[in-house]
Amino acid sequence: MRYRKLRFVAYAVPTTPARLSFIGARNGPGSLVGCYAAKPDFDSDVATRIRILEAAVDASEDYLHRLPREDDVLTIFMAPEFFFHGPAGPYLYRPGEEDPADVVTDRLLRAFPAERYRHRLFVFGSILSACIASPRRLFAESDATVRNAMARDLATAWLSAEGPIKTSIFDMLTNFVKISRGQSRVEVRNRALVLQTTAKENGDVQPLAMRSDKYFVSNADFLLFDAGGRTDVITETMTSYPRVDLSTGDWKQAPFDHYAKFAVGADPPIAMGLEICVDHVDRRLRRYGADVNETGRHPVLNVQLVPSCGMQILADSVAVAPGGYVFNCDGQYDLDDTRSRPAAGTQGKIACLYANYVCEQSPLHAAHSQLCRVAAPAEEVQGARTASDGISFDHLDPANMAVLPVEAGDDLKDCFAGGAGELHVYGVKRPYPIP
Repeated sequence: MRYRKLRFVAYAVPTTPARLSFIGARNGPGSLVGCYAAKPDFDSDVATRIRILEAAVDASEDYLHRLPREDDVLTIFMAPEFFFHGPAGPYLYRPGEEDPADVVTDRLLRAFPAERYRHRLFVFGSILSACIASPRRLFAESDATVRNAMARDLATAWLSAEGPIKTSIFDMLTNFVKISRGQSRVEVRNRALVLQTTAKENGDVQPLAMRSDKYFVSNADFLLFDAGGRTDVITETMTSYPRVDLSTGDWKQAPFDHYAKFAVGADPPIAMGLEICVDHVDRRLRRYGADVNETGRHPVLNVQLVPSCGMQILADSVAVAPGGYVFNCDGQYDLDDTRSRPAAGTQGKIACLYANYVCEQSPLHAAHSQLCRVAAPAEEVQGARTASDGISFDHLDPANMAVLPVEAGDDLKDCFAGGAGELHVYGVKRPYPIP
């Protein structure tokens, strides 16, 4: 199927922990304290999160079906990072047991059948999981208890201190976390969950599930310690992500490999790349852009997807060609004081459309989304785009955007501390042309 236009739907729902507080800056260096919002058993937790996704997707479908039908439009639906996680943070499983990511992927395929959801690309946030032979022994080890006690003591001291001593304590905490990660006790995988339900020329729909790994650990990815005093949770000082070998590029070779670039549709395909949160800071898609193999250079990217929990679009990290789009859906913070309505403006050197969601009952729980279109790429220095100098963006019309409520079930609060969130739909009147 040849797609000529795009629509974007962000499910802006807070995915940060319950009982949330910040050690350090909320939107900068620092750590999170709170409790992982999740149901106690895996099956009920996953079922609840998929029901919430179904409510959000169906709300967007009801709205989109009222618009003129255009079969050459691909709709991209994206939720934030950490949409799927358990009471310990990652879903924990033992060697020989089925990977929770496989279980969730299978259930998503059943919940969103391709025949019902045609011409869609879903990014269902990300899922955290960790394979541990004996979680009970891990949490009881002195190494784990010492790390958590040290982090708690430094955080408590920081909260009480003032002046230069406060800064020194924060530096000590930051260095302690870095050293701990270098000697991590648990390898966690943080993977984006992608589902294509694109159509062939004859009208048949071929579903395809994919995953992509995050490699850069952020201070916001795990709790510094549990606010309720639980010791059976995976904390910031215990974790690392697996290394991703990008020496030959980042183009996917298999649906469930680590890589981040893929194609959708045909004649020509839409080239896409996905960066989870802080991988965007590391300029993953831009730095590993050559992707040369036996058949030559892969196409430049048309769409850059950034599901996150604590990130916005950065000019230095933009990797798409002129006319291409960068789409961000974040589950941690709002960009400015604009609330629940379309807005257009400049955010961190990026001219974009955006919208913010803030939970009325808990203002620390917020979310946002952004969409920008590149007018001209960054200047090249010695054959490489090394900075954002010279990059420019088209001014997109906020009248082409809508903000919609999401109605979810009563058990939403067990998994999401910041309410049901809202939908941000880009391209409601005029879908965006693919370059």
